[in-house]
Amino acid sequence: MRNWQRNAAVIAVTIFVPLLSEQALAQNLLTNPHFDSSLDGWSFFPTPPPPPGTAQVFWTSTFNHDEEGTGAGGSIHLATSTTESFGAQCVPINTSETYAASAWVYSTCVGSRFYVFWASQDDCKDTGDFAAVNVRTTKANVWEQVSLSAIPASTPKAATKAVVTLVNPGGCSDGAYFDDVFFGPEEIFSDNFEGDALL
Repeated sequence: MRNWQRNAAVIAVTIFVPLLSEQALAQNLLTNPHFDSSLDGWSFFPTPPPPPGTAQVFWTSTFNHDEEGTGAGGSIHLATSTTESFGAQCVPINTSETYAASAWVYSTCVGSRFYVFWASQDDCKDTGDFAAVNVRTTKANVWEQVSLSAIPASTPKAATKAVVTLVNPGGCSDGAYFDDVFFGPEEIFSDNFEGDALL
C-alpha cells in the first residue's frame, strides 16, 4: 500500500470509530443505563426496606465503571447475602430486529448473571412463555463486560417486549455492581460500510 493510501485509511478509520461509538450509544433502548445518580427507570427486588440478613438493592457511587472507583456517577449494587437480588427494565422491541446486549459487572465472586427475557404483555409478566438468554461472569475483583449478541426476538411466539435483567444469585457477601448496560438493535454495520473502499 502506498504511503498516501495508508495515511488516508488511518484518517478515515480514526474519524469512523467515534461515529460508531456515538451510533451504538444512540441505539440504546434502556432508560438510565449508566446509573449516573439513581436507579430511575429500573425495577428491582427486593424493594427497600429488606428483611434483615437478606438481599438489598440500591444506587451507589462506591463503584463506577467509568471512573473504575469512587467518583462522579455510580452503579446499581445488588447486595446479596442469602437470597437472590435483581434489577430489571422492560422495553418495547421490533420482532423483525436482531438485538445485542451488554453490561459491566464488578463482584468479589464469579457467577453474577445477565439475562434478556421476552414478553408480550404490557406489564412484562409473561416472560415464562419465552426462552431467555443469559451469560454469567467469570472474573472476580475486576470490572468484566458480559455480552449477548445476535439475540432473536421471537421464541416461541412473537414477543413485543424485552426484559433486561441484572442478577446476583446470592452467596456473595458483598454482592455485585452493574454499570453501563446496553440493549439495542445489532445494526452498527447495517449501512453496508466497506472497509476496502478506504484503500
